[in-house]
Amino acid sequence: MSVTLTNLKHAGGQLKLNDKLPVMSPSYWDPDKYGSSRITYLDRRTVRGVVQGNGEVGGLSTAAVDSGKWYWEITILSIVGSYGDCFGLGICLANNTTYATHQWDPVPSRWTHGYNNVTYFIDNLSSDHHLPPGGSSPFVTNDIIQFALDVDNGYFYMGRNGAWMNGATNAGISAGLGANHVGAQLPAGQTWTPMYYNHPILGRNDTWTIELNAGHETFAYNPPNNGFHSGI
Repeated sequence: MSVTLTNLKHAGGQLKLNDKLPVMSPSYWDPDKYGSSRITYLDRRTVRGVVQGNGEVGGLSTAAVDSGKWYWEITILSIVGSYGDCFGLGICLANNTTYATHQWDPVPSRWTHGYNNVTYFIDNLSSDHHLPPGGSSPFVTNDIIQFALDVDNGYFYMGRNGAWMNGATNAGISAGLGANHVGAQLPAGQTWTPMYYNHPILGRNDTWTIELNAGHETFAYNPPNNGFHSGI
């Protein structure tokens, strides 16, 4: 049985109580922690980026977790232009305000950015980057990207439209064994937050828009079990 409280989407959200652990105060994109150049903070859950020139910028959420198990989703609301999907989604250290160094990449040898051997994921059309999880094509409008962060065991998972990256499954993620997790194991003793990243492409004016669902409303896909919070 579930109980749904007042619907306050974009201003705090919808809280659903179910068999997962409830999150009483879902996080949102932090208006004080994002790169104002080429990033527009539209509201608590929605941001837009412009792919254009010189410098890598992004932003963080208000979440700061150093323990526990967490699930959230990000919806790709729109992608405009052939380079509008040149952005990344992932996690980083909660005190990182450079925004561009702690995403996830399943093949760390292609990129060197990272922290304590934690590598990052990037979505880009270029062959020098890596395509989104759960498929071999770039992000498209209406994609739903899934995230499962198991801080207790040091594992992070990403999925796309119901398919977890690297063949991971809800059962495996729930078991906490780390099978098919993304990238290197998380270093212990750190505090993590969801993040997004805008990759610079000179001379372009393409855009992307994303929306965070950190427990504000019912998820499109079922979170893992065994202690995973429905949100972060």
